Amino acid sequence: MKRPLIAFLLTSMAATLAFGAHLSSQCFLQDGLGHTLDGVSVDDMHPIASVSKVMTSYWAVKTMGANGRYKTVFHLKKIDAEQYDVHIQGSRDPFSDQQMWQYVVGELNKKGIYKIRNLTFDENFKYSRSSPEHPTIHISDVSQPAPDTVAASIRSSLQGLNVGYGATRALALSEMNLSLPESIHLQVSDIVFSSLSDFKPDDFDEHQVYQSAPLVTLLREMNRNSNNFAANQFFESLGGAEQFQVFMEKDLNLGPNEVSFVNGSGDRYERTSQAYNLASCRSIVTVLKAMSDTLKVSHLQLDNVFALAGADEGGASTVSEVYKDDLTNHALVAKTGTVNPAVTLGGVMSTEDGDFYFGYIYATNGSAGDWRSARLQIRAQINNFFRQHAAKPMNASVGKFLPFDSQSTLTKLQVTDPRRPHSLS
Repeated sequence: MKRPLIAFLLTSMAATLAFGAHLSSQCFLQDGLGHTLDGVSVDDMHPIASVSKVMTSYWAVKTMGANGRYKTVFHLKKIDAEQYDVHIQGSRDPFSDQQMWQYVVGELNKKGIYKIRNLTFDENFKYSRSSPEHPTIHISDVSQPAPDTVAASIRSSLQGLNVGYGATRALALSEMNLSLPESIHLQVSDIVFSSLSDFKPDDFDEHQVYQSAPLVTLLREMNRNSNNFAANQFFESLGGAEQFQVFMEKDLNLGPNEVSFVNGSGDRYERTSQAYNLASCRSIVTVLKAMSDTLKVSHLQLDNVFALAGADEGGASTVSEVYKDDLTNHALVAKTGTVNPAVTLGGVMSTEDGDFYFGYIYATNGSAGDWRSARLQIRAQINNFFRQHAAKPMNASVGKFLPFDSQSTLTKLQVTDPRRPHSLS
């Protein structure tokens, strides 16, 4: 006979007291049991580190829809037989990176555009060169990258335009049956920032739209490797900290005494007196359950957005790196988190007794040893849980990530006012 869950939690908490890293809060909610929550210190606020991305992901799905897409507009003007001026109207697409740029250059080449005289971009085009092996830079300041950094990144991408393109092209073909051009080329004379307020649509002849891959695809990649840069772009594109607090209170009745965010990533944010995102364990589980219910409407589940332990075909995840073993394999969907004062984990465990949504928040001294101790303690507790509740593996199909798909083709803008924001579909 299994011990009552609360007794299991209290025993687990007592076992942590001998370590420097110690339990601040933990909680469990069994699916189908309404709002019955078992746990310890479930309503206390603590830094939740990258488990913040659970809440950022939920806000994005509720606002944009699971299959929503970021839209970046390329405004074109033909100067002469060979040259164009191009202005990029951004949307804070979180994966405006080297692979996206290679795809867009291919699309421009299809339209006969190989030379650009003036390439301008606005404050919402947050471009950062990256690769699957070296994820987009982790920036905790939500205003970054600044225009000078974006311009430098574009220049760098142009200089190394074909670096990795063969792999991108092969991946597009194998994953999506999408044929990209055999070669791409673009010569740009000048790259200059031009703010949205100065943009004059009548200065351009054509307005072409690039659409990102579907939102759930972008979110899963962000959560797979805990990409802070991407998380902050999602967060800011949706309205930032003030609008997030309004949303959480209106949608889930979670006020500032339960959730208080400064950015979308959970990383330290130096510009405020509150350096880290704070939340209660109850709020983590509340959002996880709400996310699961929302995804089901689109015939999706949590592993479409968060990493599944052992399902690493799309690339090694932070979850598998720590929590994958014979007990958790393909039965644990989670988001990890680490900042100086905390190690956290939130997700769902799939068992023969049903799904259990959970959250763990451990306090640490910020040392590598304390972080390791906290992770080992969480891992031990999760394994103990699976020993009491037999795992029920999930059947996830995880492909390699690309920021575009077959619907990303540059397409004529179908609105009368090109100034209209295009971040949400």
